[in-house]
Amino acid sequence: NPRIRTSEPVTLDATAGAVTVRLRTGASRSTAAAVDFTVSGLVPGATWYLHEDDLHRDTPLTVDATGAARFSKDTAKRHLLSLTATRGSIELSSATCSSPTDAGSATTIGTWDAARKTCTLNADYATPPIYIVEDGLTLDCLDAATGRRRTIGGALRASFGVQVLEKANVTVRNCNLTNVDFGIDSVHASNFSAEHVSVFQPPAVLPGSIGFKLEGIDAGFRNLATADFDFGIKANQAANLQVNGASLRFGTAGVVVSESDGVLLENVTLEEAASAASRTDPFPAVSLSNARGVTVRGLRSTHIPSFAAALSADLGVSNLNVEGAEIRGAVIAINLFETPGAVISGSTLTDNDEGLFVEGTAKPVVFHNNIYGNRLRQVFALGPLELSDTRTGSHTFGQGNWWGRSCPAPLFVAGSDSSAANVLDSHPYGRASAWATGGAP
Repeated sequence: NPRIRTSEPVTLDATAGAVTVRLRTGASRSTAAAVDFTVSGLVPGATWYLHEDDLHRDTPLTVDATGAARFSKDTAKRHLLSLTATRGSIELSSATCSSPTDAGSATTIGTWDAARKTCTLNADYATPPIYIVEDGLTLDCLDAATGRRRTIGGALRASFGVQVLEKANVTVRNCNLTNVDFGIDSVHASNFSAEHVSVFQPPAVLPGSIGFKLEGIDAGFRNLATADFDFGIKANQAANLQVNGASLRFGTAGVVVSESDGVLLENVTLEEAASAASRTDPFPAVSLSNARGVTVRGLRSTHIPSFAAALSADLGVSNLNVEGAEIRGAVIAINLFETPGAVISGSTLTDNDEGLFVEGTAKPVVFHNNIYGNRLRQVFALGPLELSDTRTGSHTFGQGNWWGRSCPAPLFVAGSDSSAANVLDSHPYGRASAWATGGAP
């Protein structure tokens, strides 16, 4: 539970894990030559290591009797500062891939393939981080002889598994990462990709841990998995971020996206960790804020009762498109707060407390969904809302949803299925997914 104090006002983003305090600083408003930082809440007498903008060079800091570590930095430009309780990393490049894992060791880090610019790990690597320092490099953890993925991480808790800082066209694939605060940490990297990567914790969630921490990047990810991290994926200031296939078990949130543009989350499966049940401050499982042009396709969530909502779009989210979601067992399936341009279609929301919860004046387009069997209401809205496709000229104009009711009974009952008489579906269907087989509302 570290606390951070600065001698002058600075723009600061802070994240802490079990053995890591990570600070991203912006420019200071002060004219001082340097800003003093105090990080308190640490174990007195311990040695921590300060890394500035990379993980390979460090400055040892001794924690004083009050539990504080102190240092000064020029904040005229931005910095990425990592304060870690463990030391060391591999700087991975074409030149170092075939180097010994340790001085005098006969085992090399990996095998270098110059044609593919790929470093393939030769064995499990127990003492991360691995710090990739070369553009265009691929780290591959697949043991071709056995088909097994190599593991990065061991018995000693580490700060990072793999870090990519301000590099282009880097790929990490076929890796298992374990016992780290941050699995993959990517900052201001362009065209970064991760494929078939799993990050897991033994044996339980540690507060602050993040499977995939992404800042200021454009990236593509396929077939990811996290188990028992506090956060599965946390992305800030991302552009053109694509996640295609992810299975996330988490304590606080599966996906957090903020200050980002052009995001695709496709085929993401959510599962809460056992520790989530003890939370006193429920968080959305997928949280979107100040994000523009977000598509969530094929989201699957079947039992997350400890979270405020399965999917929540907050103030500043625009042009959100939710397609083909299946959400069961949540408090609120989808929560929208002032999200202009939102479209919800092709989804099933059932067995939740609330199906769809709409706050604010922005009106979503809601059509071709099966919304039924939610315990309190199918839809809650603070103002009038038409629950069908209201877009003139759309080929689905005037088509609504199925609410669990069949003919000859009323197919939608405003004030019962919804929170008020003016929250209604004027074009409901009489059976589930009737639109898929050409049925008319």
